[in-house]
Amino acid sequence: MTPIDIHPPEDFGLDISVRQVAPDDERHKRLRSVLSVPTTRHLWTPEDAITFTPPLSDLVYGDGRALLAITTTHDRPAFWLVRIDSRWDIGTPSFPAENAPYVGEYVDLIVANLESEFGNGTPGYYDCQEEEERDPYPAINANDGQSWSWHSWPVEAGPVEPHSYWPHTTIATQ
Repeated sequence: MTPIDIHPPEDFGLDISVRQVAPDDERHKRLRSVLSVPTTRHLWTPEDAITFTPPLSDLVYGDGRALLAITTTHDRPAFWLVRIDSRWDIGTPSFPAENAPYVGEYVDLIVANLESEFGNGTPGYYDCQEEEERDPYPAINANDGQSWSWHSWPVEAGPVEPHSYWPHTTIATQ
């Protein structure tokens, strides 16, 4: 396993841990075997569906019991999966505790780390590079924004429980 260069901004007051999974992390291996498989999704119409294999980041934020799917404007409907802290608020339609940290405060850090892990898929602007010439997915092209959503923790990857903020998704048990 190659170490990932973790990029917290200099002035970022991160009150949670960010760590790379250990090579012998069985929970992470099971999760990857269930989630990182060919997946077909469409953005607007089924006729525009693509098949991709969503990568699971080897970085874990906080307790790592919840799953976040992140997509970018240029890469959607393809997405990346990230293990995040189960106490984070991801925004509507979740209903978190009043003091829950909002994932939007961390998303730039997460995306920078995804770029370190999977590469930069942004096409060059000054060298006449065309969109088709960019590094292929899972290299991330986050130039024009990103969005995120809950992704249920699959029961095939281990014991789950309903998320306390958003009962329509599951998280890993302690």
